[in-house]
Amino acid sequence: TAFTVPTIVKTASSSVQTGPLLVKLVSTGFTNTTTVSVLVNTEVQPVIVMSFNTSVVSTVIAVTAVYYLQTGKNNLGTDNGSAFHDLSEGYGFIYSLQFTQNPDTNAPYFTKSEVDAYITQLEAGNGFWDITDDTLDTMSTTIASRFGFTVDQAAN
Repeated sequence: TAFTVPTIVKTASSSVQTGPLLVKLVSTGFTNTTTVSVLVNTEVQPVIVMSFNTSVVSTVIAVTAVYYLQTGKNNLGTDNGSAFHDLSEGYGFIYSLQFTQNPDTNAPYFTKSEVDAYITQLEAGNGFWDITDDTLDTMSTTIASRFGFTVDQAAN
């Protein structure tokens, strides 16, 4: 399985690299450390990934989605440039919800079809020009409740 790991990794030669790396898992799951292979300049290099916590990363995605939806909502009608920027950020984080992982089920917190339904709502009519506060609040509340935080906690 290939995916991006946003963490600190230590290569076999002890040099430390940060940032997203496209890696191919060579063992199943993450515990404290996992050895993966990274393609670097056409050579496969072994890499140790340290303490990757999918639950924390998933929650950060959800909190950030709600934050941007609420910030965008608060700017609609008064500063549409900022509102549309915030809603665009929220759109990206909503899209990412399908790639989150619930540690209790190993399934995403939101399915692709649920995310697609949110995207459809955001793009309906004239898109952000027509989005309503109620729609943004409903999305925010659903996301927050699925992850166990409140909209107010994310918005502040």
